[in-house]
Amino acid sequence: MQGTLSAWELHTIRARLTAGLLHQAARGDLALTLPTGLDRASRGRVHTDPHLAVPARLPLGCETFVPRRSASQGRELFHARGWRLPRRDRCGAVVWKRPPRAALLSLVKPPA
Repeated sequence: MQGTLSAWELHTIRARLTAGLLHQAARGDLALTLPTGLDRASRGRVHTDPHLAVPARLPLGCETFVPRRSASQGRELFHARGWRLPRRDRCGAVVWKRPPRAALLSLVKPPA
């Protein structure tokens, strides 16, 4: 009986969280994490990253992905050549890291 109640409570909590996200999206206040190369201004407007090296490096990710048609092979090329991609840490600072497969996919996939 107690396990059934716990499962019901989890379902209720998840439903309320999802309803809250949908309500924020309907109001236009839902701010999702932006892909690398885009930055959010103080009023919520999205613009390109002000760091000059960041937008210059991003086409390299697409250039490695397109001929290979595989994010894993693109990642292997980045690792073999020692290339880094800009990422944001928890504080919002730009750090240069070896890209995981998901980072290369986020460059090719549209943010919307």
